[in-house]
Amino acid sequence: LDEAKLEDANSSILRILRRRLQDLPSWVGVAVSSRPEVKVMEELDFYEPLKIECENKDNIADVRRYVEHELKERNIADQGLHEYTNIILEKAKGMFLYVNL
Repeated sequence: LDEAKLEDANSSILRILRRRLQDLPSWVGVAVSSRPEVKVMEELDFYEPLKIECENKDNIADVRRYVEHELKERNIADQGLHEYTNIILEKAKGMFLYVNL
């Protein structure tokens, strides 16, 4: 939802999601990605969404495992693995998008 025009509450994708999600069959799931903007959070909190926050320790651990795996796949020497992983993690700030190796 980062690029959605949230100013126009009557015609935005956010309004459609808010009003129509409950009409979907129970076997349909919806994934929404957004920065933690107040308007988005207020509109969708009714659905009790699972929130994955970049700074969450479990998320950081997942990103670390992914980076280490990808570096090993590229035959990065074990002695540099820890250092390179930490550099990448620091720059990514918990965002998988930035560690797509």
